[in-house]
Amino acid sequence: SRKDMLVYSALLVACALVVVLSIQQRDLRADYNALSLAGLKPQVGSWIPATTGNTATGETLLLGQASQRRQVLYFFDPECAQCEATAPAIRTVMQALKRGEYPAAEIYGIGTGLGSVVPRYARTHGFDFPVVYSTSKIRTLFSVSLVPLVIVVDQDSRVLYSHVGKLDTKDEVASLMSALRLQERKAAGP
Repeated sequence: SRKDMLVYSALLVACALVVVLSIQQRDLRADYNALSLAGLKPQVGSWIPATTGNTATGETLLLGQASQRRQVLYFFDPECAQCEATAPAIRTVMQALKRGEYPAAEIYGIGTGLGSVVPRYARTHGFDFPVVYSTSKIRTLFSVSLVPLVIVVDQDSRVLYSHVGKLDTKDEVASLMSALRLQERKAAGP
């Protein structure tokens, strides 16, 4: 009957509307998550002020302004499970730098912790690069809200790459390496 057809049509329209609204909600949630994550790290192209940090041996290092063409900064906390999962990727980057694949790059670790915790963590994970102690000043200047955080900056203190959270897939490591290569091509000229 005509009345049944109207009821079925209304029910079909209501089901279609529920599907459309659930898709919109999923897309909005993804956009919200992306925006939330973007606020937790320095943005590519932004400028960050250079500052100094101290190692366990008392050496003072300049962070945020590459003495060569670029600088990789790895922010971590020795008690962070995500940082633990990121350590192999950081070793991969370190080894590529040591092999000379990116001769005009340097890497520094910035660790949260007291006393020997930070240097012990670096030794345990085979980090053969300088590691400084994180301070509230460093975390504020570099917009560090979460760790692990990897930032690549150039000589002008411009952010070339920024990644917050676990860095453990080949694609994520390739993206970091690509950012280093891109900067090298720009520095080399056309």
